[in-house]
Amino acid sequence: SAPALELDPAKYWQYVQDFDLSDAEKLEVLKTVWSALILLMRSGLGEVSAERIVLSLACGDADIEAKR
Repeated sequence: SAPALELDPAKYWQYVQDFDLSDAEKLEVLKTVWSALILLMRSGLGEVSAERIVLSLACGDADIEAKR
């Protein structure tokens, strides 16, 4: 079985640290980008259609898809 791909915010914090956002908002940015990347990866593996990625991100449920 493949290892779980979990976000480690500390590893990527440097990319959002200078944003004019609260820490909670910065974390939300990281989670959103992470979820989008997981969906794109799964699309490349044929597990998720491109249409489902767009719908997931537009509807705000990308996190749910990323956890599947």
